[in-house]
Amino acid sequence: MMRTRGLSTRWWIGPIAVLALGVGTVGVGLDPAAAATAAPTSSPAIVAPVTSMVVHTDNIELGVTDDNVQQFTQANLDPFVAIGFSWEGPPGVEASVVLTYASGATTEPIDLDQDAAHGEDNRRGTRRVTEPITLDQPAVAFTLTVPAGLGAVRAHLVRADDRGTAEASAAVITPQAGADGIPGPEGIRSRDSWGARPRKTTDGCAPGGQPEGLGCVAKNGVVNAVVHHTVNANDYSAAAVPAMLRSIQAFHQDADGFDDIGYNFIVDRFGTIWEGRAGGTDRPVVGGHTLGFNTGAVGVALLGTFDNAPPSDAALEALAQVIAWKFAQRNVDPLGQVTVISNGGDIHPEGESVTLNTIDGHRSIGATACPGAQLFARLGDIRQRVAALIPLYTGEVTGLDRTSGKLHLSGFALRRDTTTPVAVTVSVDGIPAAQTVANIARSDVASRFATIGANHGFDVTVPVALTAKRACVTENLTGTLIGCRDANPVTPPFGDFGFTTSMTPPHIGLSGWAIDPDSSEPTVVHAYVDGVATQIWADKLRPDVASAFPGYGANRGFSADILATQGAHQVCVYAINIPAGDHPLLSCREAIVGQVNRSAPIGALDAVTAGGASVLVSGWALDRDTTEPINVHVYVDNAATPIVASNPRADVVAAFPGVNLRSGFSARIAASPGVHMVCVYAIDANLIGPHTLLGCRAVNVLTPNAAPPSGALDAAFATNASISVAGWAIDPDTTDAIAVHVYIDATGTAAMASAVRDDLTRAFPQYGGAHGFSITLKASRGTHQVCVYAINNLPAGANTLLGCRVLNVT
Repeated sequence: MMRTRGLSTRWWIGPIAVLALGVGTVGVGLDPAAAATAAPTSSPAIVAPVTSMVVHTDNIELGVTDDNVQQFTQANLDPFVAIGFSWEGPPGVEASVVLTYASGATTEPIDLDQDAAHGEDNRRGTRRVTEPITLDQPAVAFTLTVPAGLGAVRAHLVRADDRGTAEASAAVITPQAGADGIPGPEGIRSRDSWGARPRKTTDGCAPGGQPEGLGCVAKNGVVNAVVHHTVNANDYSAAAVPAMLRSIQAFHQDADGFDDIGYNFIVDRFGTIWEGRAGGTDRPVVGGHTLGFNTGAVGVALLGTFDNAPPSDAALEALAQVIAWKFAQRNVDPLGQVTVISNGGDIHPEGESVTLNTIDGHRSIGATACPGAQLFARLGDIRQRVAALIPLYTGEVTGLDRTSGKLHLSGFALRRDTTTPVAVTVSVDGIPAAQTVANIARSDVASRFATIGANHGFDVTVPVALTAKRACVTENLTGTLIGCRDANPVTPPFGDFGFTTSMTPPHIGLSGWAIDPDSSEPTVVHAYVDGVATQIWADKLRPDVASAFPGYGANRGFSADILATQGAHQVCVYAINIPAGDHPLLSCREAIVGQVNRSAPIGALDAVTAGGASVLVSGWALDRDTTEPINVHVYVDNAATPIVASNPRADVVAAFPGVNLRSGFSARIAASPGVHMVCVYAIDANLIGPHTLLGCRAVNVLTPNAAPPSGALDAAFATNASISVAGWAIDPDTTDAIAVHVYIDATGTAAMASAVRDDLTRAFPQYGGAHGFSITLKASRGTHQVCVYAINNLPAGANTLLGCRVLNVT
């Protein structure tokens, strides 16, 4: 799926999102005849990703290596059929593993550093992941030896597959590109035949790639081939191959984080060619086999290890056949060289130009021993064989556009030894639908096949039923298959939206854009507001969309005013696939029309205390409808005083995670002497109520200075040439800090009791905790009397003796 890059809607900026949110099924009155892309009469089903029930990868955290720990052993494990490792650190390190089979037998040390250069071009990271070791029998233990200085070492174990020895399906893929027959002695085995997991959607394409289906294809097609080996035992049976492929795919998806298996094709020792990464075998699908160099390269892996053992003749012949088939489409010279630009490899930085043989080994551009010395030594023979095998007829289906009741196919077809155009037939689900001569000028064909000219393109439109599944193009004289494409396009639509709200009248103003890459027609979107659908055509002018996504046109915008009631509403927007298929959810968002009041404020009145001519109140209050501090109204009898609950209250945050950090209040409010009723309300954040009564208290307000200050001398002690005292002091007439006087004999020193103490906060919440003192004064040697007084906040008020101590200074 294509992703936005810095493109905004008219009112909202944000990324494209596909969220698995459940939206209830609601009947809507949409007329299926209104458009070929008629919307479903209920919200499109959100289908959970399909995952394998029997192949999965478990991760074991092993630790960090240092000079003392360079070896990790794990025993008595549940059986596993493949294993690999990863770590934080440099690439290309030397590491090895010894495996113990369920039978008790152990392997020789297996080198792990040769295949650490795999990766998808659109992914970056410092984590190094080895190629998996695929086993022909379950193992239950391993000992890993690695260098010092590696961080976060992990083992990745693919668990035993109960389908592991099932016979391979006899199903094959019909060849989908120009060839003089099925490449490989038994044709290409499909992903279904080896039980592949579904491919995940690619999150963006690297430079040189463009979205198609769930993944990416190279804009300039295949320009070279990279040969690999898979690093597993070479004595496997034919029946074991499907399980081995499932293990490799599970490791690539779960441990490496790839969208799919990394290789485009895998060839076993019996000469069978297996479809690897999904997307169509005749298309230049971007793989994950060579970090930084996947785009434009077809990655073919031989199943086995060829450091010391040679590959079989059958495997070499199948390898040559599949490369010849791919090279024919782009007229790639198997004996030549090509210069490619790195997308960020492990030894070639992003942007570096690298010249390779058009058929080369992984080791030529990565820090790896792949494809093994024995296979690498045979690449010269393979180049010669590919040159001999390139088919006489070739071509490609390069474009598809699905419109109402029609399918538009474009591409090219040619015979490599003549400039004479060839005739082709378009068939839909095996039934011929049209014939044409491939004689349209195509500059790309002229640049690739210089000696035979440009006039070899075709452009055909055929009627199709909504149920049509597949369209194929064949050359008429020999029946050579040029290519096939799904008649129900596989590339899902994409887009984004935003909204404004208004109360005159209450409505939601929706605006956005949507593109279905498989159709030149405007895309239909369905907007659900609280489950009620509105169908909208994305046919309005959006130059910004045309600029961000060239090639799809500018009339891809949509807008609509949807009536709504005051309050909060869920808005979900789907882009409707043409002509059928999964309808992607662009996003679900909350729209608030006017004011919304989900909940009343909450809080507590911790304390109400009478002071001199005043009332002191403290507590906390918050409203879950806002992240801002809310208002509190304090009533002394009928007189209201507004305050704000904006003091830090860590205890409230601990009790209600996610709420505002500032929800406390503390205030001193003037009041006449006598008995008063004090009531405190938390005010609703939206000011529409209800407001919450936190509590009422009756208090007897004293005359000013009716009560002297209070406090305590908690500690007094002598040290070398000094005396230290500590304690607290509060005057009930004020929440402010007051002074304390410390007398050593007849000499007094003034200080402030303003230090924060948590115990005071808890004991006197109405006054706060900033009433502590801790004072150190110089003193001469000998015995001294130390006295501490709390000083009244009023000049005429009485002071309070907190205590006296006799101390001996040494």
